[in-house]
Amino acid sequence: MPTTTTTTTTTAGGATTTTTTTTSSSATEEGVPPAGKWHINYFPVWAKGPAIALALDHAGVDWEGVHVKEGGTMETLLEDWTEVKPTTAWGELPVLTVPGLSPIAHELTILNYIGRKCGLEGKDDSEYTICGQLMQMGEDVYNALVRVQPTSFDPKTEIVAAGKTAAFWSNSDETKHNLEQGVAVYLSHLERFHGACDNGVAYTSSGNTVGECKLFAMLHALKLIKDDVFAGFPKVETFYSQFAAMPASKAVLDDGSQFPSGFLQYFLSSSGSPPPEPN
Repeated sequence: MPTTTTTTTTTAGGATTTTTTTTSSSATEEGVPPAGKWHINYFPVWAKGPAIALALDHAGVDWEGVHVKEGGTMETLLEDWTEVKPTTAWGELPVLTVPGLSPIAHELTILNYIGRKCGLEGKDDSEYTICGQLMQMGEDVYNALVRVQPTSFDPKTEIVAAGKTAAFWSNSDETKHNLEQGVAVYLSHLERFHGACDNGVAYTSSGNTVGECKLFAMLHALKLIKDDVFAGFPKVETFYSQFAAMPASKAVLDDGSQFPSGFLQYFLSSSGSPPPEPN
């Protein structure tokens, strides 16, 4: 492991003091990715794992993924998770394992770690704050979908019947409480923020910060539900298309990259048909 030794000599009151400090590159040093293979565990669905896979591929890290348990299948998923769940720190996935560190849980913590270690958090303070805000906006969209959108495991029959899912796709009133915001409101905020960032096609100069990875993952979740969801939001659509076309992104989109299989759609349209057009 690389080391750096610094020797400092000071003289005070006729006495000379020499101090030698030795530091080593480790998992705790900023901007120094730990050597060796990284491991990520997550379900085979497009929810909280894809943003991490995107970030790892964009960072060029040597990594491999597993869907809950080595050799597991969709048929054994629930059984495998019942076995694996008690072994995780928080009873949930994703979990990232990095040489020299205890396992890291929670998607946003993992993304922040990748950003810090691999230089994917923006080139300066301005881009660092942009990256963080995009990550949180992606999380806001995820939480909104969790509240109202049917999933591959939960049809949310009562919520759909109550009109809450349709309202999410039709409501464009920006004055409503955040919990009642529709998808058009989120996209309007992102459209305006893109213009304020003034970085061309992307939100940052690199276009692939961990915040942009998270945002893209949630934009893709929306597009899987409704293909023309970005109509009326040209800057957001251009960012989405540009990010999707990057080789590192395509690897994750096509087959899950270093996971044993690709990610299946998690958030589904209600009643098997696209949601109503936004106002």
